[in-house]
Amino acid sequence: MAYLSNAIPPKVVIAFALSAVYPLAIWYSIFTKKSLIRNLILQYYKIDIPPVQSSSQPKIIINSIIMISFLIPVISSTVAMAFAQDDPPMKRYYSFHLCLEDNFFSFLIRFTVMQLIFFCQYSFISVAMVMCGALYCNLSDLLHRFAEGLRYLHCKSISHRNLVVPMQLHASLFKMAHKLQNATSVTACLILCSQILAMFVILTTYILLDSEQWSIPLAFESIPGISTVPLTVVGIILCGSRIPSQVENCNIYLLSLHDQLTSEPKVDRESLILVKAMLNKRFPYMSACSLAKFTPKLIVSIFGSLLTYGLLIVNMKETESPMGKNSTIVNC
Repeated sequence: MAYLSNAIPPKVVIAFALSAVYPLAIWYSIFTKKSLIRNLILQYYKIDIPPVQSSSQPKIIINSIIMISFLIPVISSTVAMAFAQDDPPMKRYYSFHLCLEDNFFSFLIRFTVMQLIFFCQYSFISVAMVMCGALYCNLSDLLHRFAEGLRYLHCKSISHRNLVVPMQLHASLFKMAHKLQNATSVTACLILCSQILAMFVILTTYILLDSEQWSIPLAFESIPGISTVPLTVVGIILCGSRIPSQVENCNIYLLSLHDQLTSEPKVDRESLILVKAMLNKRFPYMSACSLAKFTPKLIVSIFGSLLTYGLLIVNMKETESPMGKNSTIVNC
């Protein structure tokens, strides 16, 4: 409406439209894989692996993260909009550049628009990250329990009968890992791209804005980006990196079983075939569309590139400031 009345430039319309691209793409990627995700959750509860210890700590952590991801944007946007009376650019931005009177109706429009934008950019993406992270953690927990079962198997007499059930469980976990990678790969890639882009934008804003340009509404507007965005990136990578470490633990115990079987005077070839079959399976790395594997090194590379980009912006700002001073002297 503001664009049709020539009250808003096209670049602002494009900026509003592009801000919803990543949340919409993340929602669509989850929607297309919802049946696969539902089947994975059902398989998590159906698989029969004895738990190592019963604890509700993961549920408490997941619920706390979801609550925080909702509370931080809501509180920050509410406080920012409460102080927005002293920030005309922010009032104009969240009013879609419409000329509105300064009353309760215009405040309600700005408040609603800001809540919707913050929900799409921060809360929804954080919840999608929690979903992916919970799926990763559940599979890594199953692998950990399976590895503990292999460790207890060393205390028993190894026979073909004792290895049939672990072989079936290992095959089920192998299929679940591939299904999980297929279900979350695109979503995780979109989450990483959106959050990395948000971190670059936030860093550029902090560097380029002068201290006198900062205001209370702008500071509270930046709080969700400073707090939730880096935690989202770190959280999804760390949750995905747990799976390869648990797979490595399983392979260590399988290699020990292999050595134990081969060192016996009478080699049980049937049991040895089962152990070799489990060792030959290659679990997939959790990744973002196979472009970046979720390992701790990825966190270092992301924040390292962010630091390099920040130093580049600082150098560009410092080189432009003397030029601006010299140009003013020449004009005088």
